[in-house]
Amino acid sequence: MNVDRPFGFTATRHGAGGTPQRLGSYEIANGLASDIFSGDPVVLLGSGRTIDLATAGNTNLIVGMFAGVRYTDANGDVQFRPFWASGTVGTGLQRGEDNPEALVYDDPRNEFIVQVSASAGLVVADVGQLANFVAGAGNAFTGRSAALLDQTTLNASARQFRILGLSRIPENDYGEFAKARVLINNHSYGQLAAAGV
Repeated sequence: MNVDRPFGFTATRHGAGGTPQRLGSYEIANGLASDIFSGDPVVLLGSGRTIDLATAGNTNLIVGMFAGVRYTDANGDVQFRPFWASGTVGTGLQRGEDNPEALVYDDPRNEFIVQVSASAGLVVADVGQLANFVAGAGNAFTGRSAALLDQTTLNASARQFRILGLSRIPENDYGEFAKARVLINNHSYGQLAAAGV
């Protein structure tokens, strides 16, 4: 029986092999009023390299999964946090950087593990299909996301994630609370694929 323990999207492997820990450097606007947890999908704001929390939806492009933030606080101390607390104030680590640095798993070929929402869970026929995600209340103690793959959007012209299969982590099976392997389909740096392709 699968355990109901959401953890957001966890990088597990890269499509070309090797380590999935291929992080890109971005910015978070100083004082941004969003909570962003490790494992949350994030989006680019405008044409720059500033990110914000992603929202579910077929047309929303995801640049990757948030991995943490580095910044200099008001006391001049360097901080590394696994999540961004809404309204945090700080600057970049380098002189002249006004915004904190966000680390993001942004490679389009990174694969992730995520828990599937809803009691129907994941079945074999869902492999290869597309789904969106649903946000959850992250954990400020651990810094982990509680985002889920939205089971209610499976086979419903969703576009954000492609289901690659069931994760091979221990004590995981098809059904309720299954942990799936996924790839970002609506990726800012990738090619958009249509539903059912």
